[in-house]
Amino acid sequence: MLPEFAVHHRLSVGFLAVTLCLAGLFSGWTIGRLEDPEFTIKTGVVLTFCPGASAREIERNVTEHVERACRRLQEIEHLRSHSEPGLSLIYADLKQDIPSSALPAVWTDLRNKLSDLQGELPPEALPP
Repeated sequence: MLPEFAVHHRLSVGFLAVTLCLAGLFSGWTIGRLEDPEFTIKTGVVLTFCPGASAREIERNVTEHVERACRRLQEIEHLRSHSEPGLSLIYADLKQDIPSSALPAVWTDLRNKLSDLQGELPPEALPP
């Protein structure tokens, strides 16, 4: 039935085929091409090395101090920490309602608070 219609109405079928091809090309040229969409990760990582210290010493002498300094920032919603021999690893999750434009200032504040903390850490601790 369809092939019979196509044979008897070749001009209409040809016009429809050309129209569909042109519509496809047009939509291909106008479609958004953002390969890597912009999104902001609102988690910072604070790494502090303290060679030769045990996990317990790291927890007590480094991680607790760094966490306390991070908690002074009201923009931080949640902290996760991990201490192992010679290394303190802290993830600072920011509140989701903070606009992306304000993030550089928040990270600068966190860096400043961590710089002020250097005197409380053991001398062998590499700066966070």
